[in-house]
Amino acid sequence: MNTILHKKHSKRSFFATLCTLLLSLCLTLPIFADTNINLDDIVIENESEISGDVYDGAGLLTNDEISSLSDKLAKIENQYQCDVVVLTLNNINGYDIEDYTDAIFFRRGYGYGSNKDCVMFTISMADRDWRLLSYGFGATAVSNEYGFDYITNRVVSKLSDGDYYDAFNTFADLTEAFLKEAREGTPYSDDNPAKLTFLSRALPYLMSFGIAFIVALIICSVKAASMKTAVKKTSAADYMEPGSFHLTKKRDYYLYTTTQRIKREKQESSSGGGGGGGGHVDSHGCSGGSGKF
Repeated sequence: MNTILHKKHSKRSFFATLCTLLLSLCLTLPIFADTNINLDDIVIENESEISGDVYDGAGLLTNDEISSLSDKLAKIENQYQCDVVVLTLNNINGYDIEDYTDAIFFRRGYGYGSNKDCVMFTISMADRDWRLLSYGFGATAVSNEYGFDYITNRVVSKLSDGDYYDAFNTFADLTEAFLKEAREGTPYSDDNPAKLTFLSRALPYLMSFGIAFIVALIICSVKAASMKTAVKKTSAADYMEPGSFHLTKKRDYYLYTTTQRIKREKQESSSGGGGGGGGHVDSHGCSGGSGKF
């Protein structure tokens, strides 16, 4: 009797193990499946409207912001012979953000020159996806692990806070700095880290302010020197006619008391979006990465 029960138990264990193995195989197969997608098969929403350095399909920017940002990106492109592009989208229709951005890049004719040099930043508002794409010289400039992390960490934190215009301006400024360094033959990397402090970015404006201040100081000095009739007085009585002031009544009034209260803010932990942890080259030959904001 015990032998029969043992055999039944063994059969049940065998079938349970077999089912577990089959289930594990079914779950594992998608990992090994061919995940390459034909970019021509992707349905791009409002594809014919996507063009230019700034495409704001999600309506996040004002007309003035679009114009200002577009002018900045055009100057970078002309100076460093590399497209720098910002795209905002409402949604990507369930596609992967990297495939969707790659499709836009190739199908809408982005990229400077025959090498299609480009750095493109795309966001989709539906699932709060972001994608940094680089190609050709753009990949040389920004898509080593150092450049990718340096740029996206600073841009994505602003996206998470809803500061879209500031985020895109930061992307433009940092990309310009990385392109400049790469064109000089010394792209930023772990061995050549960026030193893009606030002072270095503000230096041109500080120089302009300094020149204007010096000019104003010279003009004021010349004016002061020409006022030779002015004589310094040491007493307030020197500015009054003798005998013209007579105090007839004196009274003190209490007006008010000013109390100032300063709120002590609580320390809150900051939260940012998810990142890719360094750039990579995808199956379509585009460098970069993606994440959530």
